[in-house]
Amino acid sequence: GSPTWRLFRDIVGVEIFGAGNDARNYGDSTDIYVTLDVRFADESTGTAWMGVRVEPSLTGADLVGYIFEITRHQDGTYTFIIRYQSATRREVYFEGVLPGTDGTLETQDGWINLIAITFEDQLAFFANGRFITSIDNAIDLGGTIALGVEEFTTADFDTLIIRDTTPHGG
Repeated sequence: GSPTWRLFRDIVGVEIFGAGNDARNYGDSTDIYVTLDVRFADESTGTAWMGVRVEPSLTGADLVGYIFEITRHQDGTYTFIIRYQSATRREVYFEGVLPGTDGTLETQDGWINLIAITFEDQLAFFANGRFITSIDNAIDLGGTIALGVEEFTTADFDTLIIRDTTPHGG
């Protein structure tokens, strides 16, 4: 009956999740490629999401960062929202159906593939192989990953892959 989320600890990998304090050279930005499969239980409706470059708010009750939401509606259509949230700011970069579709999705056994790519001050988002939007001059450069569902939503998350996109050796 309430929103639920899990935040990945920022000690996973070898400095894969950065603090994001270096806005000049991006020496500590969280530069990652994340892919994740999501599906909703049976014919259920609701909202599931993946957060990138997220961290707990000051109170720890919420998250600050970029949220990639997918909502399944009663008629079987899906909408997506890409947004940034903090205690004082909420900015929506995309809201609507997957570009090139009427809101219905071709899925394999109900699974929807989400991809987020972050590099320096840029982010890009994809679903089922289709480009949704990109962000330049990102507000937050550091943080980790979170998975969650909104109230009264049951969703499965599978095949999570996280790759470091930081150039090495140069």
